[in-house]
Amino acid sequence: MERTLRVPAQAVRRIAGAIGLSACMATLSGCGEPPALEVGRIGYATEEIAPLSQDQRDRLAVLTAFGLAVADDRLADVVAPYVERDMRSLLLQRGALELGANELGMDDEALRAAYLRDPRYELTVRHLVVIAERWRPRAQRDSARERAAEAHERAMAGEDFTALVAEYSDEVGAAERGGLLRPGREGSWVPEFWRAASSLEVGELSPVVETEYGYHVLRLEARDTVPFEEVRAGVLREVVGLSEALARSARWIEERTRGARIDTAAIRRWQSGDEPGQPLVSWPERDLDPFTAEAFDQHVRTLPPEDLEALRSGPVEHAVQAVEAAARNAVLLDHARRQGLEPGPARRAAVERPWLDRVSGWAVDLGFAPGQSDRGVKSGAMEALEPWSQDALIARSEVLRLGPVLTELYPLSAPPQP
Repeated sequence: MERTLRVPAQAVRRIAGAIGLSACMATLSGCGEPPALEVGRIGYATEEIAPLSQDQRDRLAVLTAFGLAVADDRLADVVAPYVERDMRSLLLQRGALELGANELGMDDEALRAAYLRDPRYELTVRHLVVIAERWRPRAQRDSARERAAEAHERAMAGEDFTALVAEYSDEVGAAERGGLLRPGREGSWVPEFWRAASSLEVGELSPVVETEYGYHVLRLEARDTVPFEEVRAGVLREVVGLSEALARSARWIEERTRGARIDTAAIRRWQSGDEPGQPLVSWPERDLDPFTAEAFDQHVRTLPPEDLEALRSGPVEHAVQAVEAAARNAVLLDHARRQGLEPGPARRAAVERPWLDRVSGWAVDLGFAPGQSDRGVKSGAMEALEPWSQDALIARSEVLRLGPVLTELYPLSAPPQP
């Protein structure tokens, strides 16, 4: 869907007025000349970017790449490196926790026994709700509370609860379901609702419960113990403790990697952009894979652009420290994978979902949309150089942090600024 260009007047005078709003502005690369800046398939003519500083040109390139990713429906590709980073972090934690449990002599039998002393539950609840959000006028909320209290009183007197749900509940579809909710675990419902449900005995009615949605009356239908296998990772974290596990895993890594050879010359070549011919780190144990420049690139590609630039242009000692830390993590990651601890597709989907929601929100704030024309992307990127709202300013800042990934997806080329 096309947007109307909303460049602030000041930006119009500075960017467009300087070149007289000629017919060249109507083309994607301007007057048939080779583009002075090209991002993916979008080009900018010299006249279009002449008023911009180098920093603004760099920002324009990233914003254009983001607009193209939105238009091409490639946001999953944009967030993929960040999802991989978060999945590596989860795997590192799992590996550390398993090592910690092994060193403490905590096998599955001991972990299961610890869990069953304080298990998690899955609750099945039937409820009615009289909707009255907290921002509603006091009189409306008081009336809703009284209505819920009336339903509660009738239920306590022995009237059929499902019939009362049909009569009182404002929830869509409540009458057809008799107020029955899908089974929930802690975190499935708002805290007040969960606390009320978990305090009940099966078959017991709650008093009137207030949440952000209004006033509820609950009846607990079932309380089932969550299988140990489904919560084993959480039990490990509670029994072993993440900080203790990380300390123990650090000692384990140190023992396995003692005598490692760090190739400073190869790291210097990585800093200069040359592909080293040999590994950055080699290990004394033959069953450990060498740590390569390619593996390090995967590790650093999600760094903010300024941090990545500092790593490439700073002292080699800083790069050596970063390489060594990443290589040691790789040893634990490899061990965790061999132990079968890789999180499954459901966990990956749970990690990916908030990332997609986040970048989709930034796209909306900046006015980019799926299927948008290249002309719309181009004008939107120019407009985003000067955000028109607080939300757009925040979105632009976040998008610019994705620069290294975005410009991998949509490579840019530009002659150096005179």
